[in-house]
Amino acid sequence: MVVADPREIPVAAIAPGAVAVGQYDYALQVGSRRLEAGRLDFLVTNNGAEAHELAIVERDGERYGEIVAEVEHIEPGDQRAVRVTLRPGTYSLVCLVIGLDADVPRAHMALGMESLIEVSR
Repeated sequence: MVVADPREIPVAAIAPGAVAVGQYDYALQVGSRRLEAGRLDFLVTNNGAEAHELAIVERDGERYGEIVAEVEHIEPGDQRAVRVTLRPGTYSLVCLVIGLDADVPRAHMALGMESLIEVSR
């Protein structure tokens, strides 16, 4: 679904109308879930107490596809930005961090850090 290489960009370089993504321990808050196809900037703010990341993943119904963009290791209080060109379709925004709780792995995505977005023409 991607038509151009994604890349992390400086926060100061985001375009007006960037998609705001707030990260919390363990939730995502997305400014808009219905987007127009084309070049999109995502501004990610980690409002949680733990480090997180953001991956944009293709979806086909219930199936996950390829990761089309990713911002890794966002420290608490930090903001990062990624620019990607998306074609129409459904995507998941997810945190792929897996932490340990009493030596038991816990995926942030499974704890609620996932949100669907729809990209239209």
